[in-house]
Amino acid sequence: MAETTSSNTAPWVEQQPYLTSGFERTDESYLGAPKQYFQGQTYAGAAPESTQSIDQLRNLANQGSAVSSNTNTLFNNTIQGNYLNNNPYLDTTYNNAADAVRRNYQNITQPGTQAQFSNAGRYGSRWHDKQNATNQAELGSTLGNLANTVYGGNYNQERARQQQMMNAAQQQAQFETLNAERLGQVGAYQEGRDSLGIQESMNKWDYGQNEKQDQLDRYLARITGNYGGVSSTRSPSNNGSGFQGAIGGGLMGYAAGNALGGYGGYGAAAGAALGGLLG
Repeated sequence: MAETTSSNTAPWVEQQPYLTSGFERTDESYLGAPKQYFQGQTYAGAAPESTQSIDQLRNLANQGSAVSSNTNTLFNNTIQGNYLNNNPYLDTTYNNAADAVRRNYQNITQPGTQAQFSNAGRYGSRWHDKQNATNQAELGSTLGNLANTVYGGNYNQERARQQQMMNAAQQQAQFETLNAERLGQVGAYQEGRDSLGIQESMNKWDYGQNEKQDQLDRYLARITGNYGGVSSTRSPSNNGSGFQGAIGGGLMGYAAGNALGGYGGYGAAAGAALGGLLG
């Protein structure tokens, strides 16, 4: 027959008043006091240097620098041919060179020709006139070549500069896209600053949405524990009925008598009697 045993455990007697007081204070702390979010700004404001830097970047992006503006002006004037034959010193350069050629003709070439024919007694002759015409033609050719060198050279040089500027202008155009990138950086920075304020507002909003649930969870966490209880166990009894014991013992004895072997039925009978005593 099974027996039921009950046991009752409880916290230490000296501890019980403190547990009761702790439960009461937990009830007041977690179920009666709402959470409060920090009332100040939770992110750092922009430093004056950052604000100044952003303003400068914005101005550069929108207006560009004086250097960039002058560079674009030079590029445009050169590519459009505004400097072709527009050198203010070009005429002076040619005139000075041409005057030197004329003086050489007047002071050296022509007097030498005159003296040569005069000494030969052929001054005013047909051959003299022909030589004078040749000298003048050479003077004209020299002045023409000089003009081609000065003006044509300047034209060719300026055309080469035009081509160089066209190639450089492509790089300058790519450089100008930096202004748009700067403006995008300013916008991204400002969006980042604005998002901090938006996130702060969201955090303040979310902070109290689950307040009641949070209070209850913290309250339950405080009162959870093993503070005693009642338990019971069932165990089998060692005292059986006499009849059952006799039957069981007889069977055991009979099996033991057979194990003794022989002696007719006396072995089994003796074993059964012994089993009855054990039962």
